[in-house]
Amino acid sequence: MGRVARPCTTATFIEYVASVIARDASPNTISAHVSAIRTWMPDDKKPGTAVARGMLNEHRKDWGKRVGVRKAPAITDDMLRATVDTCDLRHPIGIRDRCALLLGADRVLQDTPGGHGRTHRHPRRAGRPSDVSGPGGE
Repeated sequence: MGRVARPCTTATFIEYVASVIARDASPNTISAHVSAIRTWMPDDKKPGTAVARGMLNEHRKDWGKRVGVRKAPAITDDMLRATVDTCDLRHPIGIRDRCALLLGADRVLQDTPGGHGRTHRHPRRAGRPSDVSGPGGE
């Protein structure tokens, strides 16, 4: 092909973006590649992005229609309890993980309408669930 990586010409840049689109990479991945390439180039040798961005925008529309939004299923109380039960409280990492899980779940419940009857945030709440105890209460 006769292309060089550095300095990257606009033609090389467009060809590279087209090849990544052809591999059906996610638009966010391609955008990260575009940014990395432009950052890597000297200031006076950066390739033009108008055509590449246009290609990326078209790919983003098409990709979004085909792939759709992928969301993880909501965690159930049983799944949360099972995950919390795997945290080893004899080690700081297990304590950290347990704390992150419980605080994260508590935060989600605060923001959920009807989440345990809480409608506002308050830093000190009473009435924690009885099945959630600390390292000394097990």
